[in-house]
Amino acid sequence: DVNVSKRNFTIDIQSDKQAVRFGLGAIKNVGDGAIESIIENSPYSDLADFCKHVDLKQCNKRVIESLIKSGAMDSFGERSYLFAIYESVMEKAQILLRERSNGQVGLFGDAQTGSGFSVEELHTDDYRIFSSSEKLKFEKELLGFSISGHPLNVIKDRLDMVKTPIN
Repeated sequence: DVNVSKRNFTIDIQSDKQAVRFGLGAIKNVGDGAIESIIENSPYSDLADFCKHVDLKQCNKRVIESLIKSGAMDSFGERSYLFAIYESVMEKAQILLRERSNGQVGLFGDAQTGSGFSVEELHTDDYRIFSSSEKLKFEKELLGFSISGHPLNVIKDRLDMVKTPIN
């Protein structure tokens, strides 16, 4: 999770149970500069807040795509929805950044307060929800293994029904 993960794997103690928090450095395409920017500016309320506060030269489209597909931004919403809007969000954030650097008040917000835009303004219904097998494929590609499930879970019931004779 971009809001709590560090560069390396860490122990995460939540109430009565411990877990291992996946390190951002283990996600393919996420480099040191991007990780530093993410950790330095966290926490984030949503994808728009993330794009407004990180260094978009370090956290480019490829990095954000990898973060979404790997599940590191699941706290912001459904992966397929985030994937559908992330380019628009980045474009709005870049416009806001340019306006701030020029000291201008633009269409997307007040340069002094940095209010800008929200994800709700960029809402789209034009996206297809990723299947569980697609999510697992993305995780395997970007993390080296699947963490939200197992590829054989889709046929688990059929596998449970298979009986092998014991001789």
